[in-house]
Amino acid sequence: MMVLRRSAARRRFTAALAIMLPATGAALADVRHTEVPIAAQGVFIPAPESCPGHADMTITVMARGVVWRGRSCTLDWVEERAGTPGPIYSLHLRCPAPASGDPAAAGTAGSPAAAATIFNVVVWPKSTNTAAIGPDFTQLADYRRCR
Repeated sequence: MMVLRRSAARRRFTAALAIMLPATGAALADVRHTEVPIAAQGVFIPAPESCPGHADMTITVMARGVVWRGRSCTLDWVEERAGTPGPIYSLHLRCPAPASGDPAAAGTAGSPAAAATIFNVVVWPKSTNTAAIGPDFTQLADYRRCR
């Protein structure tokens, strides 16, 4: 009788553990940061260019923001996701409204969209000096770190 109770207790314990483990693994899959990790920071230029690179093509990734395409954006948060050969960082940024002559302007003057634009940048470090960077995974381009 004692063997039967232990067996039932083991089954309940195993079932409870099996239910908890997938949830724990999923919770650890993505990590949210308030600053850009050092591995993703730097001044990047398109891979075939040479440093220091043309100012219009330079992407500067700092701990609390990004300067890209002439716009200085502040960081809301960074999501870190596991990838190969290393983590993939998704930067969620808040950028000031583009200049009124900019065809990429998101809204008209006075509208909430004109006040600030939400912008995402994916930074996927491939090595110490290279990274794939773009607004989403379909538009990633190879960049080289200058500093």
